[in-house]
Amino acid sequence: MKASSVGSRLLLLALACLGAAVLAACGSDSSSDDASGGSGGSTTKTTEASGGGSANVDGEALWAKGGSGECGSIENFVDYVCGKPGEADASKPPVKIGWVNNQGGSIVSLGPQATDAAQMAVDWVNKYGGGIGGRKLELVPCYVKNSEEEGKACADKFLADKDIHMISYGSVGPGANTINAAIKSSGVPVIEGFAINASDTQSTQHFILFTASPFDYYAWGTLGRDIMKAKKAAMVYPQGTGFQNSAKAAETAIREVGIPIKSVGYDPDSTNLVGALVAAGAQGADMVVNVGGTPATCVAIDKGLRQLKVSEEKVVGDFSCALESEKEAYGGDIPNWIFGQAQSGDGLTDSPTGKQYLAALEAFGAEKNRPDVWYSGMFGTMLTIAQTLNKVGPDNISPDTIKAEIKKWRGPLLLGQPEPYCGKYPSAPANCGGGDRFFRYDGDNKWTPLSEWSDVPIELQKKLNAKGV
Repeated sequence: MKASSVGSRLLLLALACLGAAVLAACGSDSSSDDASGGSGGSTTKTTEASGGGSANVDGEALWAKGGSGECGSIENFVDYVCGKPGEADASKPPVKIGWVNNQGGSIVSLGPQATDAAQMAVDWVNKYGGGIGGRKLELVPCYVKNSEEEGKACADKFLADKDIHMISYGSVGPGANTINAAIKSSGVPVIEGFAINASDTQSTQHFILFTASPFDYYAWGTLGRDIMKAKKAAMVYPQGTGFQNSAKAAETAIREVGIPIKSVGYDPDSTNLVGALVAAGAQGADMVVNVGGTPATCVAIDKGLRQLKVSEEKVVGDFSCALESEKEAYGGDIPNWIFGQAQSGDGLTDSPTGKQYLAALEAFGAEKNRPDVWYSGMFGTMLTIAQTLNKVGPDNISPDTIKAEIKKWRGPLLLGQPEPYCGKYPSAPANCGGGDRFFRYDGDNKWTPLSEWSDVPIELQKKLNAKGV
């Protein structure tokens, strides 16, 4: 975790590396400094994770213990950002980041909430992590609302500000190509969590921490074979370039592991999707895949499945259909499907990382967003950016020093996979991840992880000439 504004919703790592965190090893073997190979297998796990309740920890007291551990360690968030406990000094000039998202216009954004999520993470860095060498971190936003061409205004805005030395993307499909072209000669790097725009993966100025399309949906083949033991699959998806790309990725991986699958696209404005489910063969499938969707289509799929009496345990979706805001439309709670994200999923668990993350959400009144992969993904992304900037030092920040530092980064990725493998796939050199972690929703905000990590199927890794395989 998509070529258009309606591209796949990342899953964080953990869709993917959404991804997709911090999970146990991917079942992969380490290789060179810039890559680590994966076996494509997964380990079944049945321990329960809790998506609700309180962190039961004094977050502020916990973070106050930071600053004395290992820089970059996920054991303590202050240590992760290489900071010092306490607030940044508002009297000093801020360290600015150019921020872009698709929101506020006619473009159907995959993550309009990405901006609020990123701002919450920045607020955490400034209030609890000491900022960047004592200076506040500041997002300078620019939104691409209606067309690709609007990206030029964002690029011009950032390049005109001498204090902006890097850019980060939220959910950016339209506008990304224009921005990328405009900033190329400047050398300004883009550090993003998930690449919605396919060409981001080809750029030497981009660093995609969690995952990029289509790698976030490839692990769905591993899920079908190794966890669900499926013999036949059915898939439905909203018609539209981005969703079609995501569906194609999932279909490719599922076929690659030997599972026959029928895929059917549907009108995203339709509220009756029984016909699409029947056409895909959902009633006779062992694995029913629902790729992407809006709150309305998620609910329509659920109604159709219930009407056809398809068991919920056979259904796989992504976290766009598992939002707190959708519960009422479902009838009180989200369905008991399997959900995947391109992230470690630690944000849903009661692990030490999960408790710290919940405490961070609670500190800003955002605990209802715990299952939202944009919140966990942007939190991991922004804190990794803060780590990079603190390593560079506030008085030494430039496009070149930022790029030099992030090129040395080898993880672990907070709320993502512990061993990112930037450059593993020659076809996507800027991408640092691939794979997903899957959870079954048990109701009442309870989540059961089905695996530690599900990587891209080894058969597909080989076809893609993955390093270390």
